[in-house]
Amino acid sequence: MAAIPSIQRLEMLPATAFSTKKIHCKRLAMRSVIILTCCFLLFCSSSFAQQKISGIVSGENNLPLAGATITIKGSNITTLSLDDGSFNITVKTGDILEI
Repeated sequence: MAAIPSIQRLEMLPATAFSTKKIHCKRLAMRSVIILTCCFLLFCSSSFAQQKISGIVSGENNLPLAGATITIKGSNITTLSLDDGSFNITVKTGDILEI
């Protein structure tokens, strides 16, 4: 005779087991949303901390200097002044420019 598989009695889980899982999933989802929001805000604030600076480099008798090198002190970021002495460079708050 072939063995008859035994039928296991299914136990009913209390309703609190399901509601606890739902609460845990909601908390996990809320934490994820909060973490992503914080990362987004940090990224945005760091990108807004930079400013584009423009100016004119002039020499003796207030004549514009073409080809002057403008460098952010302590970095390798540079730009050159144009024929009319004008320049543009993106800097962070507190950066010092050297000519």
